[in-house]
Amino acid sequence: MKCKKVKFKVDGVSCLDCFSSLLETMERVAGIAETSIELDSKIATMHYEPNRISKEQIRSIIETIPQSDFRATLMI
Repeated sequence: MKCKKVKFKVDGVSCLDCFSSLLETMERVAGIAETSIELDSKIATMHYEPNRISKEQIRSIIETIPQSDFRATLMI
């Protein structure tokens, strides 16, 4: 199945360690093919396989990364 793209505004990404934590976590999630994050705008873009993971599951994973206070808002 073809990958789809989703963008989230991620509040709580305030430093390089936060950025790295989010990126490393998302790279290990089954169904996510690619992740990029713009640190200045705090926008995370992910290419995902909708038959393996949903947008809501991605948001939930972002918000439950240990030792973080990330809040993800789906962008249209």
